[in-house]
Amino acid sequence: MKIYSLVKYVAATSCFLLLHQFARADINSAVDAFKNVQCDKAYALLKPLAEAGDPLAQTYLGSMYMWNTVPSINKDPQSSVRGRIWYQRAADSGFALAQYALAEHYSNSSGVSPSERLSLRTVTFELYKKAAAQKYPAAYGRLGGLYEFGFGVEKNASEAIKLYIEGANLGDADAQFVLGARYLMGKNIEEDEEKGIFWLSKAANQKQLLSAGLLATAYTYRKSGEKHNNELEAAYWLKKQDELLNQPERKTCGRFSVWEN
Repeated sequence: MKIYSLVKYVAATSCFLLLHQFARADINSAVDAFKNVQCDKAYALLKPLAEAGDPLAQTYLGSMYMWNTVPSINKDPQSSVRGRIWYQRAADSGFALAQYALAEHYSNSSGVSPSERLSLRTVTFELYKKAAAQKYPAAYGRLGGLYEFGFGVEKNASEAIKLYIEGANLGDADAQFVLGARYLMGKNIEEDEEKGIFWLSKAANQKQLLSAGLLATAYTYRKSGEKHNNELEAAYWLKKQDELLNQPERKTCGRFSVWEN
């Protein structure tokens, strides 16, 4: 009897592992199709996975609805509503990417009343906070901005700087840019030209557009270093800024340029 129970357990476990492997293969294929602008294929793969409760599939499917790239409902005015629902499902399961995506959606909402905007700021703050608690890099810079300017939370400059530093150390380009700018300006933190240039360089090397221009300015007015070298660096970053401005727009079935950190 014990041997029979053991055989049943092993068989059940093997089936579960096989199903899990197939599900992972499907989501990987769906994500590849999404990135390669094969939107029909991406949708066909994502929809059943999302309906089965896969939070990554729900988030990618939500993005397709948000950006009106679902083939069967292209240009549907209710598409963003459907997208928000899928984001919400994944966010409610505790999925950090969905929490961040939903916060981004709310932070960019337009055409709402002042009272609604105030309410949305509070919701946005909580979503970014949840994503940051799971070490989602891009959430730190956004959360820092809310603390710095008092959107959805009481102003707290020191908390903002702390979050910028955490996000920068985790590799988020936007947090690196803001932190570098704050060091250069001495805003809410002790002015430090070298640290400013360090963090701006990190961000610019990740193609953060604003960083390249600010680096060019920083080198132009740099207080230390050889003048000739500073001029060369300034020229380099100006050229880099032009390259970033003129780079072709990356096409996908949704918006995931920041979220894939």
